[in-house]
Amino acid sequence: MGGPSGAGISTGDIINLGKTAWGIVKDGRPTSESKSAYCNAVPKTIPISEIRGWRRNTGSWTFNVLNGWGMDAVTCRFHLDYEFAGCTEDMPDAKFLTNVRVTVGSCSVAWGAQFGADATLAGRPTFSGGAESPVSRLSLNVVCRLNNEINSIVYTYRLNIDGTGRWDGRGG
Repeated sequence: MGGPSGAGISTGDIINLGKTAWGIVKDGRPTSESKSAYCNAVPKTIPISEIRGWRRNTGSWTFNVLNGWGMDAVTCRFHLDYEFAGCTEDMPDAKFLTNVRVTVGSCSVAWGAQFGADATLAGRPTFSGGAESPVSRLSLNVVCRLNNEINSIVYTYRLNIDGTGRWDGRGG
C-alpha cells in the first residue's frame, strides 16, 4: 500500500475525506451549506498535513431556462473552486485534489417558479498515472430542478476534475 515510505499508491488508496452531497440552492436562494461543503481525492495512507504544493483553480457556468414567453424563468451562476497538484516529499510527481466545492454566485428565479440545486460526488475518487505519480480525479453531479405550475425540468451537469488542474462540465 502507499504511504510515506514511498511505496506508492494503489487502487482504493484515493478517497474522499469530505462530503459526498450538499445543497447549493434551495427555494431559489444560495444555501449556507455550500460555502463550507467540499470533497477531495487524496490518499488514505498519507496524512493530509503531509501533502504540499497546492495550487488553486476556479471555473464557472450559467444555468438558464426561458419560460413560454421567452423570459428568464431562472438564471443561476455556479462557481467551481478547488485546489490541485498536491504532492508529498516521497511522491513529488503526484497530483492530488482537495477543497473541491460548488457554490452559486447569483441566482434569479421568476415569480411562480421553484428552483433548487444539489452537488453529489459521482462514484469514488480515482487516479491515473503510476503508483509513484498518481493524478487523482473525481466527478461531481450538479442537479438543477425547476418546477412551475406547467412543468418540471431536471438538468444534470457532470463535472470532471483532475489533479493537474483541468476540469470540464457536460450537461444533459
